[in-house]
Amino acid sequence: MTNVEIIDVISPWYEVFGCVFRTAELDARSAIVEMGIPRRTERANIYHLCIREGMRVLAERYDRVLSLVEEPEGQGLDYVVLHAGEQEVGIRWSKYDGVQINRNATNRTREIQNQGCFPFHMETNAGLTSVVVGYVLQDDYTEGGQPCWWISKLALLREKSFGEEYIDEVARFTESGATVVDVENHESPRIVLRDDERRRMVELADRVVRKAG
Repeated sequence: MTNVEIIDVISPWYEVFGCVFRTAELDARSAIVEMGIPRRTERANIYHLCIREGMRVLAERYDRVLSLVEEPEGQGLDYVVLHAGEQEVGIRWSKYDGVQINRNATNRTREIQNQGCFPFHMETNAGLTSVVVGYVLQDDYTEGGQPCWWISKLALLREKSFGEEYIDEVARFTESGATVVDVENHESPRIVLRDDERRRMVELADRVVRKAG
């Protein structure tokens, strides 16, 4: 697929995905109450989980349009497949520093980067195009025991072994000033989507699906 074709398929969902990522940020912050301040690698794992749960909400409601694929632990290839007519795109998510995406240098990762599609599609010649929604963190530090980091923008990228190819801007945010959420009585730790954010996400997705027919 060309970049123009990729944008045509994914751009109707930009606002929806923006809601997913901002909700994930709130969930990542609320997890600090139970888990403490995470290191950078740990934080990336928490973000990945929170984003995946947002994608799960969408995939369960719009299963004709979005499919969530979860591979076995350790392979790190969770992604969603967005179906738009005869076009399909596989979408991953990752932290992006504006220059590159940092991943473990596994053989499968290199195959995806070099071929631009997922391994099982390479084997069957199905050719599912792979793209990444990269989130950029601003103020990426902790001060006085409080997290200062926040998502400033989302970028649509092609991931390559020698660097990322920028396709489009998905969303841009202002600092929310979010603080750590106090969990009353420290109930059992869970990361969940807030009801109001989930309703907003579903309302946006409903509009996209209705417009697409």
